[in-house]
Amino acid sequence: MGLHEESDSTMTPASSASEGVRSDGPFDCKVCGAPSSGELFGVQSCRACGAFFRRTVAEKKKYRCNHEKRREITSEIRNFCRKCRFDKCLKAGMRAEKVQLTRDKTRNIISSIATSKKIWPSPPEPRILDRLMEGYKLYTNAHKSIFAAMYPELTFADAAPMVEIPIFEKLQLDKAIMPNIYIVLRDFFSPYAAKMASADKKDVSKIFIRRFIQMDRAYLTSVYFPEDADDRIANSHNHFMRYKNIKFAEEEDDFRKIMDHNLTGAFTPYGKRMRRLCKKVKKLRLDVAEMVGVMGILNCEEVYIRTSCKQALEERGQLLKELHSYIRRKGFPDSDIRFGQLLLLNRDVELVALTFWECIYLGMVTDDGYKEKIDQLRELLEKL
Repeated sequence: MGLHEESDSTMTPASSASEGVRSDGPFDCKVCGAPSSGELFGVQSCRACGAFFRRTVAEKKKYRCNHEKRREITSEIRNFCRKCRFDKCLKAGMRAEKVQLTRDKTRNIISSIATSKKIWPSPPEPRILDRLMEGYKLYTNAHKSIFAAMYPELTFADAAPMVEIPIFEKLQLDKAIMPNIYIVLRDFFSPYAAKMASADKKDVSKIFIRRFIQMDRAYLTSVYFPEDADDRIANSHNHFMRYKNIKFAEEEDDFRKIMDHNLTGAFTPYGKRMRRLCKKVKKLRLDVAEMVGVMGILNCEEVYIRTSCKQALEERGQLLKELHSYIRRKGFPDSDIRFGQLLLLNRDVELVALTFWECIYLGMVTDDGYKEKIDQLRELLEKL
């Protein structure tokens, strides 16, 4: 195949459905800043930039930039200069060797297109998975905003992105963020929840909130603290706690230290289960699409078991197809095995959430101050 040299002197900016704001989050495209579709060719990337990189490498295209200065690549103007865009792909870490090319038949190697394996037809565009990712991004942005409002001194001081805050303060943060988790469930994970009976909706919401928090912790821990030896557990993009030395209050006298020791003991079973879940998530190196996909499937199952909702069953089936297709598109050599491993995480999330709730009750018996904080959260949940 010959080399093609193309000029961008006559190209004009193309419109994009994605927002052009760069937030450099773990689920943003590292090339243009649009919402990421996962890891493509070794880098978190949107489908558009992934397809552009694949096409450029596969067709051995060469581009020329006719501008004196290289242009910044954003989702709104990513088509303005193909030379700058391809350079940005390489700078971001995309690897050409990950692109599957059709082999030369003279080398007696079977083409990647003509394979003996059964090729499964791709499902329609993953609209449900995209919807879940949109909901998770809304929650993340809300959490960051609430944290900034509660801790303005950290924002103004340009403090480190991850700080340790005492559990009692974290519970106040949880109270502020919990309505946003419910909005994520209502508008994105279960848009049909409004049709549920009041009792079913309350039960589903409580279970979703508990599981969502634990899955989010495990995922964020794998992002911010990827080493297994690290004893920190991420509670959000902003703050963490330590597994071996949980800090419950900012200022502690001797009595408070004794109570903290007792509370830490009450949460030991939870800490062990959470560490095991984090270890699995770190090993799999989940991305945000896989994480919300697992949560979406788990939520659909819970809704269907409790309410026999036909739409929940249909969405579960579609999510399974979309998640499986997404994993295959990422190019894992054992995509079916990975798909099974992701589904097995559902049971781990259920057990961690259940253990956490049991430890909360132990903590309430151990410490009246802790019980008072938890009672406030329970009163809020009863308003669902």
